[in-house]
Amino acid sequence: MENPFRLFLRALLAVAGLLVACPRPAGAYIKVEPLTLGNLSRQSMHIYVLRVEKVHAKRGVILFQFVAQLKGKPDGTPLRHAIRPNVKGAKVILDWAAEGKTAVMFTCTSESRKNPHKPKAKGEKVNLGGRGHAYIDGYWYWLTYNSQNSCWLAGAGEPTWLSQYCGTADKLRDALARILRGQEVVVPCMVKDNKEDLLQRRAKVQRLRASLKILNYDPRRNFVGWGAKAVHGADRKNALPDPARTVLEKAQRIEVLSLGVSRERSKHDYHGRTVLGRTTVRDADTRRRVMAALNKGIEEYDGTAAEGFKPRHGIRARYDGKTVDLVICFECLSMQVFTRHEKGNVLTKDSVLTTASPAAIFDEVLKDATVPPAAKPQRK
Repeated sequence: MENPFRLFLRALLAVAGLLVACPRPAGAYIKVEPLTLGNLSRQSMHIYVLRVEKVHAKRGVILFQFVAQLKGKPDGTPLRHAIRPNVKGAKVILDWAAEGKTAVMFTCTSESRKNPHKPKAKGEKVNLGGRGHAYIDGYWYWLTYNSQNSCWLAGAGEPTWLSQYCGTADKLRDALARILRGQEVVVPCMVKDNKEDLLQRRAKVQRLRASLKILNYDPRRNFVGWGAKAVHGADRKNALPDPARTVLEKAQRIEVLSLGVSRERSKHDYHGRTVLGRTTVRDADTRRRVMAALNKGIEEYDGTAAEGFKPRHGIRARYDGKTVDLVICFECLSMQVFTRHEKGNVLTKDSVLTTASPAAIFDEVLKDATVPPAAKPQRK
């Protein structure tokens, strides 16, 4: 097997030739500036979380590692960015680049054929083309994919896009995971009032609401406050709310439920879902196993996004005048947390993200109690 460092050097030489010979790429793939994270999330076919693996600043090459897919499927394009020295913002990008740093990439890719109107012939060569945007800490830039040299070629920096997000790339990852689930978050954005300040990345920072439903830039409607202070959503820790955690940990028994997808109201209704069966867990060791699996799933959540919400599992626990209900979709990597305070009959609702790993323990508990499980949702 060839030495990985030699492979990297060979790639650098190929890209270096591209930086000299390749004509300037066409404009960014977003025909109308999205203005909001929700709009950008809708328009992008693929959203990746990347980590810098190697940097060769003199040749203007950044090699990334794949971390997570927030939307779409891997499109097969190498995660190599080539930044020519005359590209607007090249210095900002390359000064930022260092091993281990996080970036988020939004792309649209498609195949191109010599005769697209004719049936695809066996062995026919197909070129892959693509356009997109990348976000690094405090900066945006757009790119086009060059299939001949297998790299993404930076077109120019986009500091005006800081009006839709200007925080860290790690926090952007968390925000996008929630946005793609249909949730609303609050994110830091630079004010657009002074274009020069925006171009210099020194504009005042405000906090705006963002979601798939907020498609147009309207700071008056979506304004939450000034500064990049953590509010909720993207800046909120992914964890069970403290009141809910206390109830779940101290309850002497918990109910584990098998839920169906029907939303028809009935006496067996559980937050809009049909209860197929339930079992009460009184054994302390079993309760600890269930809670340990649930906490581990939440702690190990890595930002991966999944569409829809078709819960098949639930938990109910009572303690000290409070009732906590969890409605969980492990396939969708998320859960809804309902906490009812019997005094005053106050109900609060939260959402928490998780991995699919706790599902095995839940299914085991239901199976031991001969409770029928719900059918797993069909993947498209």
